Amino acid sequence: ASGYADVTATIATTKARFPELHLTEDHMIAWGYRLLAASPRAARGIFAWAAAQFPDSWNAHDSLAEALAATGDRAGAIAEYRRSLALNPAN
Repeated sequence: ASGYADVTATIATTKARFPELHLTEDHMIAWGYRLLAASPRAARGIFAWAAAQFPDSWNAHDSLAEALAATGDRAGAIAEYRRSLALNPAN
């Protein structure tokens, strides 16, 4: 999980090494969910990055809320769930 302490730096380094890499919202969400069970803190970093890169994505905010809940940040999870619902009331 220490490699995810600064997700933005990790992603920037990875993109520099692999310039053809295109990280879509779906890629980031899938990556975060692969990490969630093993390392909720790492998943939280990935989902936070996705929510920052795709601020109008209800899915990114919903996923971030799940990771926040898994790491014990109840207030943060509620805020992100509210943001997700504001973007997609049918969710």
